[in-house]
Amino acid sequence: MKELGAIDKQMITVFNKIDAYQPIQVHAEDEAHQLTLEEFKNSWMANNNSPAIFISALHKENIDEFRKLLYDHIVAIHSVRYPYDHLLY
Repeated sequence: MKELGAIDKQMITVFNKIDAYQPIQVHAEDEAHQLTLEEFKNSWMANNNSPAIFISALHKENIDEFRKLLYDHIVAIHSVRYPYDHLLY
């Protein structure tokens, strides 16, 4: 982000292909343990202090939530830049 000059911009992290998420088995005798997507999302957001969303474009999971998240961020930016233009809200 630094090379793009966007280090100070808010970032939304999108994880796609949640439909392909599989547990990882470390050893054959170990029981597979994985974080749920909600646990991973909470840990990611806690460490990065930025919104994260998990989607499956294939199965159309969380697409509406993704659109709403983007729209809300766009409205927030727009209302600061153009405080008297209520086109988006």
